[in-house]
Amino acid sequence: MTDASDMLYAHRLFRRELRDAPDLIGRVEVGDTKRSALIADHLGYIVAALHHHHMAEDEMLWPKLHTRVPTASPKIHLMEDAHAAIAESVERVQTVRTPWRTSAAPKLAAQLIAATEDLSARVDTHLEDEEHNILPLICQHITANEWQSCVKRGAEGMPMNKMALVLLGLTLQNLSPVEQRQFLGGIPMAARILWKLLGQRTFDSYRAMIYGAV
Repeated sequence: MTDASDMLYAHRLFRRELRDAPDLIGRVEVGDTKRSALIADHLGYIVAALHHHHMAEDEMLWPKLHTRVPTASPKIHLMEDAHAAIAESVERVQTVRTPWRTSAAPKLAAQLIAATEDLSARVDTHLEDEEHNILPLICQHITANEWQSCVKRGAEGMPMNKMALVLLGLTLQNLSPVEQRQFLGGIPMAARILWKLLGQRTFDSYRAMIYGAV
């Protein structure tokens, strides 16, 4: 069976960051555009990662599962429909995120909080359904190489800069020590070395900016 546990690790990141986002937005003082830009950009990175995660599934998982497990097609169609609904919710977030980023206006903040809460709720429901109904199908009917290709495809759209280390840190912070070792063991050697040399320090600095000192 294919080990697709890194799907669960990505899901933890999305759940945590989207649930935290409304509070982060709400704590930005009116007119503090430096802070609104920081939080808006952080939210932008998370929804971009979510988009690429879903795009990889749409391209590389659902067609294979439809063919290999036709009896599960109704469950897979639910995933496809959920992705479409989440994309619409993301678009509502993005529509407000951009003007709030440069204005820190209270009316826009309230709209962005509502849009982000809606997105978080939709994502929570979808991820729970996916883990319960689809993850077992992936483990049984998608090969390890196919799964790794899907994971790689999801990462391709994200910038290979400081934010790659931040996203890695946001993933690792939700994992146990055993899960961290497993996850790091599955990424390219160059990425592991970069994380060891710069990653934790880069992530700690970024997290302190977003959430404050721990």
